Amino acid sequence: MSKGNEVPNLVNYIVGNDTLQQLLPHMFEQLELCQKALSGYLDQKRAAFPRFFFVADATLLEVLSQGSNPQAIQPHLQSCFDSVVYAEFNKKDKAKVEALFSGEGQSIKLTQIVNAEGNIEDWLGKLLREMQVTVSRIICYAAADSEHMSTEELTHKYQAQVSLIGIQFKWTADSEDALYRAKAEKGIIKATNKKHQQRLTDLVAINMRPDQELRNFGKWTRKKVETMIVVDVHQRDVFVDIERFRVKDIEDFEWQKQARFYWDFDHDAAKISIADVDFHYTNEYLGVKERLVITPLTDRCYVTLSQALGMFLGGAPAGPAGTGKTETTKDMGCTLGKFVMVTNCGDQMDFRSLGNIYKGAAMAGLWSCSTSSTASTSMCSPWRRSRWAPCSWPSRWAPRCSSSPTARPSTATRRSATSSR
Repeated sequence: MSKGNEVPNLVNYIVGNDTLQQLLPHMFEQLELCQKALSGYLDQKRAAFPRFFFVADATLLEVLSQGSNPQAIQPHLQSCFDSVVYAEFNKKDKAKVEALFSGEGQSIKLTQIVNAEGNIEDWLGKLLREMQVTVSRIICYAAADSEHMSTEELTHKYQAQVSLIGIQFKWTADSEDALYRAKAEKGIIKATNKKHQQRLTDLVAINMRPDQELRNFGKWTRKKVETMIVVDVHQRDVFVDIERFRVKDIEDFEWQKQARFYWDFDHDAAKISIADVDFHYTNEYLGVKERLVITPLTDRCYVTLSQALGMFLGGAPAGPAGTGKTETTKDMGCTLGKFVMVTNCGDQMDFRSLGNIYKGAAMAGLWSCSTSSTASTSMCSPWRRSRWAPCSWPSRWAPRCSSSPTARPSTATRRSATSSR
């Protein structure tokens, strides 16, 4: 340092210093070895808990360094889960997780307490599985209650996503029962239509109550009811079209193309059918999410994306900015109980970053949605350049993973299209 102070010109100091010329290349090699070792260590942790693929290296190092303090992971839960922002630990034993909370304050109490001991990636994997088991068990209860419970009771008894899928179970069961009996009973379709209208009227009546009354059931209640109304309006409109088109067969495409919700007793899981493709609800805790207003275009997107997934392909919604490409993909993920990881692709994204996203989605069974005008180019480039090494592919695959680039035309594309006209 003293010699460096004597020669203020950095270039002259380095060029004229034989020691530095020999030392710097060696230090650079050692630094590369350290980086490779660190990358290998982080890849091992990500292989054990694939959702770590969506966490930056610096953040992941911070998480792993807090192994002896489970509560230190609270700020990073949102990076690993869709809507979990806080985990409630036992007041006496700080290493036991009892419940999970969303950003709105809504919670689910785990059916079995998770011990947050050992490696972080191990107990986070246990927490993820227990979350899914808990959500599945609650939905099972809601599926049974939806057959006899009133709309208001079903709304206030369960969490937002469970109440929503509860009325979807009821709508599917009532609609299919009417279609089965339509050829023998003349007025059954009209009577079922009135039943759907009455359920929507009941939800609107709940939403018309003052805030103070609704807050008794939780500060998120109005948002939950409004979401249920948005979905139920679409369900009502679907059955109005069923009556208008005089559909009397459950195999008719007008009915088959809709998202239909069942409880699959063989697999003990909720099942969603769209056309001839069946999905099992993946039981991600979604908190209190708002849902899109479903339009005829949204319906066509659902059918197209579901058919692609049924053939083990992905979808690539395209269109102008602000038309809802990403939101439609996310909304379909919510319908299926999926965690949709949205990535904003830019010029700084390279094939390694996208490779980590793909591996994380493939191993965790998530949906990856890449947005921006350069998304389609970025996502195709690893395949064109053939830079995938055999060892870089994940050794464990999860079913129903998907990648959906939602690209808008780039400026150059728009200009060429305009000039060609």
